[in-house]
Amino acid sequence: MGTLIRLALRRTLGQIRHVSRVRPGRGGDLVVGVHRQVEADFGLLAPPIALHTAAPPALAAAWAMLRESLVARGRVARSAKESVAAGVSERNRCPYCVEVHSATLAALDAEPSEVDPLAEWARTGGGAVAPFPCTDAPEVVGTAVTFHYLNRMVSVFLGDSPLPPAMPASARDTARQVLGKVMRPHAVREHRPGRSLEFLSPPNARTTSTGPRRTPCWPRRSPARTRRSTASPGEPSPTTSAPPSPRRSTPGTAPRSA
Repeated sequence: MGTLIRLALRRTLGQIRHVSRVRPGRGGDLVVGVHRQVEADFGLLAPPIALHTAAPPALAAAWAMLRESLVARGRVARSAKESVAAGVSERNRCPYCVEVHSATLAALDAEPSEVDPLAEWARTGGGAVAPFPCTDAPEVVGTAVTFHYLNRMVSVFLGDSPLPPAMPASARDTARQVLGKVMRPHAVREHRPGRSLEFLSPPNARTTSTGPRRTPCWPRRSPARTRRSTASPGEPSPTTSAPPSPRRSTPGTAPRSA
């Protein structure tokens, strides 16, 4: 049944709309590398990430957001972050993401007292007092921000459910349970933080003795342009000569014409 669910979810890539679809295993080194890491760390090639494939830099960025907030190990338990993902998705009325992350959360057998406050916080858009310490904020808030973005992408480019539209309603509850079991082994595994960042390096980055050297996003100003920009209004620029002073005439002589 788990294999059937995986195949069914892979077929949902065909539900991606409004953008060009790229088959798994194609699209260049960056696309193939991201797809492989998504399947290895998340358990399957998640359509909310795969829909970015037509724009490889956006694909890499979307995966980095999801992996480093939700998937990578840290201070916060995966079940707590799954509750945030489901809560934000419920607030944004994204049934697709609610279905996936509620199924994963149920398979993790988390204590309600540990995850319910976070789910409520995410569902209501936060409050004056957060139900987590400041040290957990990067992961919890990062997960919330990630799903505020992904929910909007899913609402435009995917349908309402990760399960096939033709699946009978009587089979959907069982399919959701199996989906959670498929996701669970990868959700409980410890994934080293930072592995997705390799995909964010620009293609023209070069490695030096001190590490990778990245091309700056903005061209550096030349010293002359920098000095010119610091001159005060009304003062001559350091890079330009001052206007010639008028010549003084010697007593008894007429001034020379220019």
